[in-house]
Amino acid sequence: MAVRAIGKVVDAYALDKRTKRKFRADGAFPYDARILSWDLESETVSLWTVAGRRRMPFECGDGQRTFSVPLVVLNHLLDAALQELSGSFAQH
Repeated sequence: MAVRAIGKVVDAYALDKRTKRKFRADGAFPYDARILSWDLESETVSLWTVAGRRRMPFECGDGQRTFSVPLVVLNHLLDAALQELSGSFAQH
């Protein structure tokens, strides 16, 4: 996860190294396929955290499922960003 955090900083400074960037503690964080995985049959997500791997249920609407299922099944969901919004986490 530290590598992903460093990568986020590197990407932020790639275009303009002189402007100081600010990162919010509750800002979106990028996860790749090694850190975040989906089990569509049981509707659970597996997330690697600093406290270890956590499995939890997820919910999504029919529109998201129609779009996301082919990507997950084909293993093309390479990156996801999770952000806390009002006590819940949202993928974007």
